[in-house]
Amino acid sequence: MNKKIVLFVLLLGSLYYMSACKASREAKKNTTAEKETALIQARINEHLFDANSFSTKMKVKFAENGKSQIPVNVTLRMQRDSAIWISVAPALGISIEVARGLITPDSLWLIDKINKRYYAKDFAYIQNFIQYPLDFAQLQALLWGAYLPIDANFSRNKIADGTYVLENENATLFANAENFAISSFMVEEKAKNRFLQAQYSDYESIDNKNFATERHLIFTNQNKYDLYLTFSKIATNLSLEMPFKVSDGYTKMD
Repeated sequence: MNKKIVLFVLLLGSLYYMSACKASREAKKNTTAEKETALIQARINEHLFDANSFSTKMKVKFAENGKSQIPVNVTLRMQRDSAIWISVAPALGISIEVARGLITPDSLWLIDKINKRYYAKDFAYIQNFIQYPLDFAQLQALLWGAYLPIDANFSRNKIADGTYVLENENATLFANAENFAISSFMVEEKAKNRFLQAQYSDYESIDNKNFATERHLIFTNQNKYDLYLTFSKIATNLSLEMPFKVSDGYTKMD
């Protein structure tokens, strides 16, 4: 056989071997990174707040496209996976209930006591209002201080300034490298021009879990919604009452 042909065959063989070895190393590296990321995510999940029942007081500030609304005080009671009850009063030092709401996985009920009217909607009403496909489980997760999407599998991680950064195609999660408390997360769907960000701070230990008492939630699509939540008087695993009755004389709104 011609020596040039032999050398050419040997060269191709060595290049193929080198390429195969590199691909094998890269695959091993990616597998190791994914396993490491899964372990970090599991530790974060272990420290997430969770409760069968949960009650709290909240100060709520809301802005739409930068225009702030009047802040309100909210009493919130939540039964895991089944119901969220709220009582709303103006944040003016006056304990007068102006609205009451009951949210279930498939419905929204709201009483407007100022104008003597009420709303009976399905859960999609909330989704249409904020123009984001938020479901009951995700709303519950946000109130607990978890991250979205709740079934996220992160594939990459790095650490910077004492913070774990976990990433996948659409989401990024930031958590303290010492206590695994979430500082923020972002979900971006570029194809739908949709963005969600949550910032969590001022943590307390509730039932040996991380609970952020300060939250800033940002929903961006055609509009931008900012929601600021401050939590206090937190109690868990109690028997909760969720009274809800529409009085006579109230008008049902479309």
